[in-house]
Amino acid sequence: MAFLTTGWNEEYAFGVEKIDTQHKKLFFIMEKISLLNNGSPNVRENIRRILYELSEYMQEHFRDEELYMDSIGYPEIDHHKMLHAKIIEQVKSVASNGSNLGIIQTKLKFLIKKSMTDHIIYEDMKIKLFQHSNLNVYDDCTVEFENV
Repeated sequence: MAFLTTGWNEEYAFGVEKIDTQHKKLFFIMEKISLLNNGSPNVRENIRRILYELSEYMQEHFRDEELYMDSIGYPEIDHHKMLHAKIIEQVKSVASNGSNLGIIQTKLKFLIKKSMTDHIIYEDMKIKLFQHSNLNVYDDCTVEFENV
């Protein structure tokens, strides 16, 4: 089941230690799935367990990221929250599809690409750019967030 071709890359660094650490952990959790063997006796149960862990940690990460966006006055926070909700629904959808391992694997490939790599590169980097463009105004906010 080795399908994870994209892991953490320093280009994805957000610049806020807490968020970067959480992004790295999300990639680590997804990499666990790629280490599973199709022939192992409990592969479906292991996938469900890892997807549950992923879903729980994504919710924690998204909550922290949304707190950060709020702390810097990010203007697209509502849109970003909607994207987070869609990703959680996608994870739950994959986790609930226990009938066909091939379908689960295909959906996971898509999920990894869309919810991790693309989301970080295209959506989270907008937050980074906003924060850097307003650095002088929001310096105190970022300090407060990192201590949350």
